[in-house]
Amino acid sequence: MTAGMDDALKTCKVLASLTHQSTVAVELLESELDAQGINFRQLRQSVDTRWNSELDCIASVLHLKSAIISLCANEDIFSSKTISASQWKSIEGAVELLAPFKKATETWSAESIPTINIVADSLYLIHDKIDQFIETDGKNGYGVLYAKNLKSCIEKRFPLCHTGNLFSTAANYLNPALKGLHLKLFKKFQTTKEWLASQVKDNVECQPVARVLSADLFPNSKLKGKLNVRLETQESTFELNPILSEMCHYEYLPDAKKDFPILDW
Repeated sequence: MTAGMDDALKTCKVLASLTHQSTVAVELLESELDAQGINFRQLRQSVDTRWNSELDCIASVLHLKSAIISLCANEDIFSSKTISASQWKSIEGAVELLAPFKKATETWSAESIPTINIVADSLYLIHDKIDQFIETDGKNGYGVLYAKNLKSCIEKRFPLCHTGNLFSTAANYLNPALKGLHLKLFKKFQTTKEWLASQVKDNVECQPVARVLSADLFPNSKLKGKLNVRLETQESTFELNPILSEMCHYEYLPDAKKDFPILDW
């Protein structure tokens, strides 16, 4: 965490604690919000064991920005909790950057559905969000530095969007909504297929099967010609290797929607 972001977070925590411990502070906040026509929302306190709670804390402060600025300028009880212009920029940037992290951690924590199949996709979207933030003009130095540090930490924890983990890559390939889309980006597609094929070969008894792929299964008509030519060149492979035949059949099926019930599938 950068010095600017650290200072901004500390001030947000102090403000949240003040409104939870002082009835005077709460009354002043409610009065100011009423005067500005803003619905009252209690500032969220952070919990040391849950990083998401720090995001909730600074997001709640940002929501009441105009009221807090007014109170810090006019009320003694708030005067020592003033947030500088650069700190507000850091808070805005952090809320924007960390929102996809919160969504990803909540999704990965689901107990009723498998989530290993969407890890690479979630990480890719996070990286994309950070890259957009860094490239956007008008961000202050603290925000960009924080974004770059955040990106570096993610890459260190999950190199190449976690596509170095065979179980994660296999799950990405077997997700009918993705079919290894991210593996192609990181050049892990072929090695993942080979690993999956070896697992099937070692654990499942396969009989040679010649499969006929119906044109109705292809994603759209514009691709039919190209795909048919490609399939004709692989005809002998289909007959000799039923595992690759099934993989090819699967890859050419229409992509499932993201909310597809993967456990049923």
